[in-house]
Amino acid sequence: MGKNSANWIQQALEKLEKHEDVVVANPTWNSKFEQAKEESHDETSNFYIGYGFSDQCYLVQTDLFKKGIYNTRHEDSERYPSYGGELFEKRVDSFMRNNNLKRITHKQAYYRHHNFPKKGIGRLLRYLRPM
Repeated sequence: MGKNSANWIQQALEKLEKHEDVVVANPTWNSKFEQAKEESHDETSNFYIGYGFSDQCYLVQTDLFKKGIYNTRHEDSERYPSYGGELFEKRVDSFMRNNNLKRITHKQAYYRHHNFPKKGIGRLLRYLRPM
């Protein structure tokens, strides 16, 4: 998490509690604030508002996510990689779009996403060791 990330959770919880159509909150991925803004259709002082879902780092309305929401499709959700099949992200995104539910993305908080190495435990251990 980035150094400006301290208050995003409290700010997000306030939005999730006040707005029924906001069901997911996240910090911005890899400091790509401009991309987060481009993917939104509205904003507040602290958040970009839009559709989309990523399973990397998020807060959700858990009562909603415990329900049978994972069997819908939406044309715009086809942007997720086809090699992953019916990904969790894709199914959640479809449900949100079909029900006009929103994601809020914090304008200052961010996280860094790193993929794990694909070959060998040695590479994985080197990756996990602090430098």
